[in-house]
Amino acid sequence: MIIVLVGVLAGLAFIFAGVGCLLMVEPMAGNWALFLLVLFIALGVWWIVRGGMLLGRVNVEEYNRSVAEDLEVEDIVAAELDEARREALLSQKRDAEKIGAVCGAIMIFATIVGLLLLFCSRPPVQSWFWMSWVVGGLVCGLVSTLMHAFGRAA
Repeated sequence: MIIVLVGVLAGLAFIFAGVGCLLMVEPMAGNWALFLLVLFIALGVWWIVRGGMLLGRVNVEEYNRSVAEDLEVEDIVAAELDEARREALLSQKRDAEKIGAVCGAIMIFATIVGLLLLFCSRPPVQSWFWMSWVVGGLVCGLVSTLMHAFGRAA
């Protein structure tokens, strides 16, 4: 966890250093100031992404959870688990399949709407065809969150 914290703090420090370089160097040399800003932002993003990847590499609990989600039903039934854990894994698997099916249908509908906007509408509306996938993704996130929330409550 320390490595992740160091990565995020170093990344933010690089980004702030880039903004500082922009403020100090811009009056003298505008192009160099922009170059330094982009350079420091790139270094900052690299440190932040590196910290996140290191966290993903050492987070054993999240890894075990993701492996359990990828198990097939036959593997869950055959595993040497107590009955409560087996039922919980099977329930998680069923919920994930339901959410996947609903989100798949939403994104297919978003694709149909996007293609209709692209090929069947006039130019002012036509340029917004790509927004159907943005809206579809947001609706998928909303539906997934609601299905998780109300699935646990029931």
